[in-house]
Amino acid sequence: QIPFYGLLGVIGILLGIVYLAFACKKLNKSFDDSVYIYVWACLAAMLGAKVLYIIIEFKNILALIEQYPGRLWDIILIYISGGFVFYGGLIGAILGVFLASKYFKVPVIEQFNLMAPLIPLVHGFGRIGCHIVGCCYGMEYDGALAICYTNSTYAPNGVNLFPVQLVEAGLDFVIFAVLLCLVIARKATNYHMFIYLGAYSVIRFILEFFRGDDYRGGMFGLSTSQIISITIWTVLFLIIIGKKGSKEKQKNF
Repeated sequence: QIPFYGLLGVIGILLGIVYLAFACKKLNKSFDDSVYIYVWACLAAMLGAKVLYIIIEFKNILALIEQYPGRLWDIILIYISGGFVFYGGLIGAILGVFLASKYFKVPVIEQFNLMAPLIPLVHGFGRIGCHIVGCCYGMEYDGALAICYTNSTYAPNGVNLFPVQLVEAGLDFVIFAVLLCLVIARKATNYHMFIYLGAYSVIRFILEFFRGDDYRGGMFGLSTSQIISITIWTVLFLIIIGKKGSKEKQKNF
């Protein structure tokens, strides 16, 4: 039996297929190829999210193994069965789309931009699931829309918290709506992925300050997700500068 929060993830993935059917028809792309690539991307996303979670938790895993040497298998099962990091999933999904596009001989850039709206759509439903479970909870907060868990395994119970996951879910859906409008209008079709990455990395960087799960990894006073957000913006900036430079060279030539 799939719990309700798990069912939300399934709903998000199925709605992703509905989006693909619409977008492929609108942009004259192969639906069959896109669905196969989507499945590859979903599997790679789950793997990437788990790998980054294990990397972040590696010190804690070693500490548990040292403390309970006779329970190695139990510790492995705990970390395999629970815990994912979204940015690891994003990296995995991007790699999955790239490899699958190469395998099915589909233009990689076109497929990236076709798939871009899927990421905030599926992610938004995932964040609602996180909110229900109480993982990745927000900081203590007594203002408007504060939430209070009474029976959560992860979040502190009986404490008013900032609804960080619901805020992120809402903003994910806003990004999806914007990208969907661009798909319908056939605008910026070569920049959908850039728009998503730029918008989400800013949102994630800011929302990290409103989270209360301080045990997650990080450096220089920033969380791992904030460091990745900065890296994404740096890469996007370099790509934009590079494209401008190549256009100027072409004009001069």
